[in-house]
Formats: sequence, C-alpha cells, structure tokens
Amino acid sequence: MATNEATTCADRIDAHYHDRMDDIRRMMDAERRGDESGPEETGPIHEYGLSFEYIIPEDTRRGFWCWLISTGGPAEEFRFYGECVGEYGAVLDRIEFRFHDWFDGAGQDVPLDSDDGAILREFFEGLAECGVAYSTHAKAHEA
Repeated sequence: MATNEATTCADRIDAHYHDRMDDIRRMMDAERRGDESGPEETGPIHEYGLSFEYIIPEDTRRGFWCWLISTGGPAEEFRFYGECVGEYGAVLDRIEFRFHDWFDGAGQDVPLDSDDGAILREFFEGLAECGVAYSTHAKAHEA
C-alpha cells in the first residue's frame, strides 16, 4: 500500500490494530479448540509475527517484551511491559500496540481489563508459563 503523505500513522493506527487483533482472535480461538495448524490465512499463533524478544532501551525508558508482527513499510508490534516472576511467570502492567511507517510512528495502549487485553494477556502468559518471557529477558541482559 502506498503511503499517503497527508495521512499519519496516528490516523492509520486503529485500522492496523483491529486487523492484527482480528488475526490474533482467530488464532487464539483455533488454539483453544486444539487446532494446531491455526487459521488458513495466518497459521498457528506460535508462528505469527517475526520475533519475540526483550528490548532494553538505550535511554532511561523502561524495557519491554516486543512481539514484532511486521517490518518495513509499515511495521507493527505489540509491547508488553511488566516483570518476570521466577522462570515460569510474569506480571504485566501495560500493553501497547505500535505502528510505524517511513519516519513516522504511533502507539496506543491496550487496556489490560478490555477483551483485547485479556486475549493478549493470555498469549503472553502462555509464553511466560513456558519460560519464554524469562529466557528472552535473561538473554537481553547478558549482552
């Protein structure tokens, strides 16, 4: 899709957020039904996106887990803010969706108590229970 110079990422973020959440809802529903292959359009949720890693910012901002969905023009990601609780647990206190396209970017919080927040928390908690949140956090701090 060509970028319209008059349209900012802040103008476009809602549509991208809703598209990603539609994908995630379908994948989580398939996983709950035991469908390991996931929806035909996306595949299973554990194969969705490009990476999941812990990011330590270079400035004084707080670190976060980044679920990178796409890169380039545009780029989309979910950021999960919280703390590890042992090797197999984590507590979230904030989720943010980020949308970036050619020298512009926007973010919006996903309320933890919303339906979307519950779905994203369930996804993240699954990763935490498998030790993925802890291992990516530890790996980032080794460097």
